[in-house]
Amino acid sequence: MGEQRDRPVDGTLRARWHRASFGRRLVVSATALVVATVAVVGLGLAAQPGYPTGGASGGPVDGLLVDELRNRPTPGSWRLTTAALGLPEVDDGCLTYSVLASVGADVLVSTSSQLAYTETGCYDERGRAERLVRLDPLAGTVRWSVDITGISGGGGTLSAFVDEARGDAIVSTTGLYGYGRGASGFARVDLATGELADVTTSDDTMPIVDAADDGLVLVSVSPAPVYGFADDPLAGAAAEALAGGQDGPRTLLYSRDDLRTPIWSDEQTGGISSSVLLDDGLLVVSAGTGTVIDGETGDERPWADGLSPSAQAYGVGDTVFLVDFGRGMESRAEVSAWSSDGTERWRRPFDQDRLPVVTGDCVTFSDRGGVHCADLETGVDRWEVERSGESRGIPVVSDPRPGRWDDDVVVQTFSARSGLGDPADDRALLLLDAETGAERVRAYVPPDSSVVAMSRSVAYVAGSDTSDAIAGHRVFSTVVGVDLADGRTLWRLDSDADLQFWGGALVEIAPDGSIRRLIDDVRVAG
Repeated sequence: MGEQRDRPVDGTLRARWHRASFGRRLVVSATALVVATVAVVGLGLAAQPGYPTGGASGGPVDGLLVDELRNRPTPGSWRLTTAALGLPEVDDGCLTYSVLASVGADVLVSTSSQLAYTETGCYDERGRAERLVRLDPLAGTVRWSVDITGISGGGGTLSAFVDEARGDAIVSTTGLYGYGRGASGFARVDLATGELADVTTSDDTMPIVDAADDGLVLVSVSPAPVYGFADDPLAGAAAEALAGGQDGPRTLLYSRDDLRTPIWSDEQTGGISSSVLLDDGLLVVSAGTGTVIDGETGDERPWADGLSPSAQAYGVGDTVFLVDFGRGMESRAEVSAWSSDGTERWRRPFDQDRLPVVTGDCVTFSDRGGVHCADLETGVDRWEVERSGESRGIPVVSDPRPGRWDDDVVVQTFSARSGLGDPADDRALLLLDAETGAERVRAYVPPDSSVVAMSRSVAYVAGSDTSDAIAGHRVFSTVVGVDLADGRTLWRLDSDADLQFWGGALVEIAPDGSIRRLIDDVRVAG
């Protein structure tokens, strides 16, 4: 385990931030060596228009090729029914899909019936059995479908940690929206066949995989929570599961090759504040002290001390960020950057309601002054984009989006087309050049809209009714196509069905659970 390992740092980190900090995220894209400059969010220093040329590979930075939908998309030729997914009988409106991960151009999708009877107005006992499905969303081909109820316990949500080189995925409950009945746990899934192995479940605790790379798996074990209501006939006496004062959460470290015997656990050292997988082991931060656990032996060695007792650790590549949220939302938070050997590089405060976003060598902050790009190594500002006086609110730096062809910084502003305007007016969405901070594209989109995916020439912006799924994938009923060269609106689609990106394909999910890919038939015909 001494060699360098390639570890996913985007999705894993985003999910852990979501659970630890109520939706706050510290996210990563890649690349950027920027020079000091100042622009203005409201006015901007225009960069030359044009479509991006691609990342180091000449394609999407994250390797995900998203459909080019230059014209308003319409349903394609194929249609997947619930029977094709392994669920022959499901009541209309009683099925939920969650896209867990991509496997090349394929996606892993979990199916679940209602999360709770009183929340949905629907109770379909037949659809409660959950499936994990691997499918090709471009061709509508189902590779395999397996029953995974034994892991999730019914009604819960799942996460997946894919390693294509190994040919497996570690699939786990997330601890969110489960019923608290039946089994909860994790398993290894063969990507070729869907076969489950190393299934670990528990009826009275909730084992959750918090992170995994190609060598290590980090698991937390907590008392099983209870979700359910008196009018839910399956709830029964589930509430008794929380009675009796169970022990607090534990943390265990496994080799990915052996999910039965932990390399290390925190039973001896007590409660853990936060932890980060490193190339050679696990960093544990607790009560103001950082400790590294050797990934082969489980031996402990000191990393740093004198840390804030409330500091939370998050990993981005070879950098560890410690975030201290202070004494509440009224106080400023502080982030510090550390090398993996425990050397502090820098620290600086930030506004709690605007989390920093990591873009290659830049850590981007937004506050009342505007947007600042700080050097990852030194913390010194490289460029700044000032907020214009006409803007009502503080700009928001968006997470890097799937399918992007470059590392432009995406900023949501409160600037209307003309002055302050009406609160319902469209707002400016900016793409800033990562090297200079110059405004490359300005588009006007509905308030509260956000970019959900990007192809080489189109940004797909979901409307204000967007909901954020647990795995970070968005479900929406309105989407707008925006040209990435000049910011003009290409088309708008309003649907009575749910819309979602499954890998590189935009799909439409009907009330009966059937799925169709939406395509640009003008481009296909041409």
